[in-house]
Amino acid sequence: MSFDYVKLCPTFGLTPRGVIHVGAHEGQETELYASMGFSTGLFFEPQPVMFERLVQRLQPFPHFRAVGSAVGSRVGTATMYAAVNDGLSSSLLKPKLHLEQYPDIPFPTTLEVPLT
Repeated sequence: MSFDYVKLCPTFGLTPRGVIHVGAHEGQETELYASMGFSTGLFFEPQPVMFERLVQRLQPFPHFRAVGSAVGSRVGTATMYAAVNDGLSSSLLKPKLHLEQYPDIPFPTTLEVPLT
């Protein structure tokens, strides 16, 4: 699911100053957030390879910060179900409906990730 934030915010009279992006992946939305004038951003990505790519993407944006952790209701570690689509569908939730709707995107491995 994708939202058109540029249209969504004015439609509802929103003037966001920042963003908290959980599951930021490689930070594909970084340039959009910057163009919208966000003065701060906190990007969470627990998958090590994606996190390194995210850190690289955020370098030109000193007001955005990457955190190499998943977000949950406790602090510690959690099992992440890793999807084959370069991590886009990976989740802390055990795949069920996703496997029915997208049988071509399996979750062959798990990894332990930090949890904040």
